Amino acid sequence: FDIVFGEGISQEGCILDMGVQYGIIGKSGAFFSYNGNKIAQGRVWLGKDALKIRLVDQLGSIDDAIAKAAKLAKMQDYSICSYPIAKDWTENLFSEGRGGSYLDEQMRLLLGEYYEPFAIMHGIRSMSPVQARMLDEVIVK
Repeated sequence: FDIVFGEGISQEGCILDMGVQYGIIGKSGAFFSYNGNKIAQGRVWLGKDALKIRLVDQLGSIDDAIAKAAKLAKMQDYSICSYPIAKDWTENLFSEGRGGSYLDEQMRLLLGEYYEPFAIMHGIRSMSPVQARMLDEVIVK
């Protein structure tokens, strides 16, 4: 299996590995082949072009692909799990928990007195665009 930074285990990589394991597709170095034809060859293919060169059997959605795979595997009863979308770096930065995240602590050290205004600006970004805001913090020096 392949581990993709920030995403975890690559589902596509696992599917390709299974295809090789069961002899459905061939692998030579970093290249894969199906029925003697190299697959993708490091390029991105449009759906209609992939269909023309038999890189895919038909066009459809991910749900169509899962249903077809279940049918080919003769599975009547199966389930699908959806995982949450990975948070962007700012959400990870401000994640709440016991004392905040490591990045939060590092940003506090780096920005010092400018950390709080930065945190306020981050919060404003996720608010409704139509709003009036009164500052609730007054810092007197």
